[in-house]
Amino acid sequence: MKEYRTSKRGAYVLLIWLAAAALIMSVISGIIAAFSITAGAAAFIVTALIALAEAIVIIPAYIKNKLTEVSEKRIIISGGIIFRHRRIISRSKIIYVSRIKTPVSAIFGLCSIRLSTAGSVFLIPLLAQKESDELMSLI
Repeated sequence: MKEYRTSKRGAYVLLIWLAAAALIMSVISGIIAAFSITAGAAAFIVTALIALAEAIVIIPAYIKNKLTEVSEKRIIISGGIIFRHRRIISRSKIIYVSRIKTPVSAIFGLCSIRLSTAGSVFLIPLLAQKESDELMSLI
């Protein structure tokens, strides 16, 4: 059984998206502060605390726990931060496979794989380019 893990460089991609979201929320907090300084300050503090918690705890745990295992008959995608989950996909049920590459992930040489079955779509996030090529050829 071949194993694929989310790249450690994926943390940088997620941190860039987190910084963008925090920046947008800070602007919204500034707009709120124009009407009420207390509410604006509270919104800014909540935004900062959530972003800090995600950067220190959630993103590293997400990267560490994401695992994809490929065998001849099935693909197992597991992950989770608080609640662990495993998704088992029969290889015969996969309709098509596509590669997703955002501009930010392309800078770090990463891409995601999307597996489509009859009723669901599964994402294998932020793999190195070499690993994604290997995985797509296996599937």
